[in-house]
Amino acid sequence: MIGQNGKFHKIYAERDSVCMSDDCHAPNAEELDYRDGDRLSDFMDAVAKYVPAMKNVVWGVACAGEMIAYLYFDEASSYEYELQVKDIKVSELLEKKIHCTYYCERERYAYRGDLRGIQKADFEDLQEILQLQYLSYQSEANLFENRNIPPLNQTLDELIDEYNTGVILKMRGSDGNIIGSVRAKEDNRTVYIGKLMVHPRHRRCGYGAVLLKEVEGYFPGKRYELFTSTRSESNIRFYQRMGYKILKREVIDDELQFVYLEKDLLP
Repeated sequence: MIGQNGKFHKIYAERDSVCMSDDCHAPNAEELDYRDGDRLSDFMDAVAKYVPAMKNVVWGVACAGEMIAYLYFDEASSYEYELQVKDIKVSELLEKKIHCTYYCERERYAYRGDLRGIQKADFEDLQEILQLQYLSYQSEANLFENRNIPPLNQTLDELIDEYNTGVILKMRGSDGNIIGSVRAKEDNRTVYIGKLMVHPRHRRCGYGAVLLKEVEGYFPGKRYELFTSTRSESNIRFYQRMGYKILKREVIDDELQFVYLEKDLLP
């Protein structure tokens, strides 16, 4: 069959049943269409139509045992996606099969009582936080197809320096492991926030927002500033939802540009 933009192909999809309404009895497996040249970003429309239309939930999309994307549905059942891998052609997937996993109701999951809370990190936590950082920034490195980015090259001694001069927060999961962290430092009434990270298995569940609000609370009534790369479009949208506005852009080289955002609560 030939579509407007090329020949149609099939990819086998299966998903969890969430036992809501008639979903318990609905087929959980289906073949989804994609066209020649379609990339993962194009294919997310088909996946979003395939999973049940529910409000305020998160779905994970995996292929060959690797998480390739998250779908977040809001209160209006509109969705946005976050790729966890490079935006390759669908035809380049290792397997022509995907599995969609129902993760959570976003707001309930973010605030339910299975966390051990957010606290200031202890010196003994720094090695674990650094390992979480190396894991969390793999998706950022994938955007640039380059592992030589500062978060993946930071040393323990450099992290200790940040610990001694600012605030580092940790978020523990129910198993006691650190699943999120953020750090900040105040200078001349401006709080510089950085390294906001959540373990890949716990993303899209509201933890980033909780961490950001918590670290702002350590410096109430200040001006806050942070930055991310222009390729991290989902990060930019997230910070804007959290009340941050784009301040400026900085060109580092042909491949790398930073977007600086601010939120000013100064009187």
